[in-house]
Amino acid sequence: MKDSILVVSIGRHTRLGDILEIALEGIQFHIMEADKIETSDCRDSRVLFAASADPAGENPQMRSLAARMIRGELRMDGAVCAAIADGEQGGTVRTDALKLLLAANSAGAEILPRALLETDKDLRALAGAGRGQTSFDRYCCLAREMTQRLDSYRPVETGVEIQLELSLEDGLAQDWKTALQRLIKKSGVRGDSGKTDREILLFTENTTGLPDGRALARPGRERGRLTCLIASPAGGDLYPLALLDQVFARTDCAIAPEGMCVFEGLSAAEVLAYKPEMERLKILLEQRFAG
Repeated sequence: MKDSILVVSIGRHTRLGDILEIALEGIQFHIMEADKIETSDCRDSRVLFAASADPAGENPQMRSLAARMIRGELRMDGAVCAAIADGEQGGTVRTDALKLLLAANSAGAEILPRALLETDKDLRALAGAGRGQTSFDRYCCLAREMTQRLDSYRPVETGVEIQLELSLEDGLAQDWKTALQRLIKKSGVRGDSGKTDREILLFTENTTGLPDGRALARPGRERGRLTCLIASPAGGDLYPLALLDQVFARTDCAIAPEGMCVFEGLSAAEVLAYKPEMERLKILLEQRFAG
């Protein structure tokens, strides 16, 4: 993996430029405009998306960049990513940043644990913390902490302990546990061995559009690399985005490359019974856990 952080500049920066100057001090980095980025720049890189919203809280460039990844025009294999989304007016900047990280993941990037710093949400949550600190000081501290984690991060190696987590009803959960154990040829083991580099496999189901408390209740604040298998009879993008947001808030897990796998329009029972989707799952797991 390349040592230097690739800062992908998205939008016109005012405050964020000052923040990045402090956050990246002493760290090797180079900056590229989003519309100049190519696959050769992204592969095997440490990528920090730095996006500034306009006065309405929008940044159409983020959506354009995500669309390139989704169309397969921009691959990010071997990369690890994080994002800072700067804006004080609300709008769609946080949702667009989550969509960008989700698109980068679909293009082959691993996503850093706690990979999104979004000014309005994250600084508001820290209101009153750190006496004598201004909001700018807090912003600098959070951004600095993120760049240091990105700079020092080493991707989780494959072939380690696999931990199965299923937020399904008992009977269906047992059926899936049996099927997944057969597919990966390993037992699902709870995290009692003291290892910090687990591969965590979470199977959950989108029936309401938003994840309930079970989706991340068991992984909790685990460390390791997470793959989310989402049966999605309710469909749409909201569930994966909300689940990704919860992962950042509640765990110290990285998201495995192409690790948000959605079975669109199918329930967990239907995926289990549908041979083409089970074959797709088999291929994904063989690629992820081979060796």
